[in-house]
Amino acid sequence: ILLSPKLADKIHSFRDLNDETYIVATQMGTTGAEAAKKYLSRAKIELYETSADAVLQIANGQADAFVYDFPYNAMYEAQHNDKVIHLDKSFTFEPLGWAVRQGDPDFLNFLNNFLRQIKGDGTYQRIHDKWFKSDKWVDSIQQAL
Repeated sequence: ILLSPKLADKIHSFRDLNDETYIVATQMGTTGAEAAKKYLSRAKIELYETSADAVLQIANGQADAFVYDFPYNAMYEAQHNDKVIHLDKSFTFEPLGWAVRQGDPDFLNFLNNFLRQIKGDGTYQRIHDKWFKSDKWVDSIQQAL
């Protein structure tokens, strides 16, 4: 969830937004829209064609919050940290996974051990922070293009 900075002292969790005084913007047809309807039923939910249109409602003062996927929200905050506050605790569970060829337990074991190791030694957190806590990598990608 991205919030208007004016709510910094009032909103600490998605539960705080479940109030008729708040306007929540999101993109129609997304899991964010479904989650907003389900968990923020008292708030006024406004649906937009694109995520860009929806998130701009905070900057324009037309919405109090924006509900969308974590990677998008994290990048938006990194690029506009003076205009939004990112509540980075998810309020839905949307599992992601890798497809592994059936009957290949060795590869599955490798992946599970790899994840366990990088989470244990801090590598996972460093990778996460690189891509989601900063936008410094964007320039290097654009220069490569």
